[in-house]
Amino acid sequence: MRTLLLLSAGLLPLAALAAEPAKAPEMETVIVGDREAAVGLYLLPWKEEAASDIDHPPHQYQLQALDAQQFRQQVEDEQANAAYRRVRLEPR
Repeated sequence: MRTLLLLSAGLLPLAALAAEPAKAPEMETVIVGDREAAVGLYLLPWKEEAASDIDHPPHQYQLQALDAQQFRQQVEDEQANAAYRRVRLEPR
């Protein structure tokens, strides 16, 4: 009788476990960081730009009429240069 009582007492928790439905595994995310890392971003308050730094004085600009022949030559030179770069960059 004692054996039967011990056996039933030992199997009782197993019966309770078998009655519980299987639980789905919990999904979670763990983020591990380095709190001792150096700070890489410093935010500074806005500083107003000095008026002299905003634009160049107008006397530094030299406006003059375009020479059509010289402009055409510059365009041709740029086109030849671009064609040469395209040929050099083609895979061999």
